[in-house]
Amino acid sequence: MLNLKKLRFKEAIQDARKQREQVASDIGMLLERESKVRAPVGKTGHLRRSTGSDVDHQDNQSDIIVGTNNVEYAEVVHEGSVARNITAQPYIRDSIEANMSTMQQMIAKGMKPK
Repeated sequence: MLNLKKLRFKEAIQDARKQREQVASDIGMLLERESKVRAPVGKTGHLRRSTGSDVDHQDNQSDIIVGTNNVEYAEVVHEGSVARNITAQPYIRDSIEANMSTMQQMIAKGMKPK
């Protein structure tokens, strides 16, 4: 009887981890799409094209990273610059803030026990 309970507990933990990983991946894709839509587009559209997401799954957590790779001016566009008189256009932060309730719903729905 004890071994059966241990087995079910391990299966439940594995199922919860799979659910968490799927929810985190779905949220990463949502934030990537939203950030691309909100990204300011210059002559080339390089900033928008370079915006992406990645999810790092670990035993007890999943970290969602949204940003750009190899775009040296991305931080200045996002955060602004007083020295250069550039107004901030926080397209990633705005995407996160605008989708908080959607993400909460995704977590609640995706993490329901099966």
